[in-house]
Amino acid sequence: MTIEFSCPKCGETMTAERDSVGTSQPCENCETPLTVPAPHYSGAAICSKLLYLLGGLSLIGGAFLLFAGDGTDRLLGLSSVFGSFFSFAFAAALKCLGHIAENTAYLQAEALRAKK
Repeated sequence: MTIEFSCPKCGETMTAERDSVGTSQPCENCETPLTVPAPHYSGAAICSKLLYLLGGLSLIGGAFLLFAGDGTDRLLGLSSVFGSFFSFAFAAALKCLGHIAENTAYLQAEALRAKK
């Protein structure tokens, strides 16, 4: 997996392999020594992954209760299955919001570079 980062001096976008995090390499454009940064994960991306995990567990547990249970167990299983679908939908919405926030931050950084 590659990491994409920018030179703070000239704005050149560079890529490096994930295992080179923390190492130093010169900028391809201006030769400024740079340290390869660790990849960052937005809060929305982490939350959406957790919601996908919880939704999956809820779906599995709900399906088990729905088909193996009786009476109130089936009702609980059905509500768990429906709840997992809401969890998946919320996770997808969070993921979209995270992408929008990252794109907005990128556009703001580009606008600042253009002013220089």
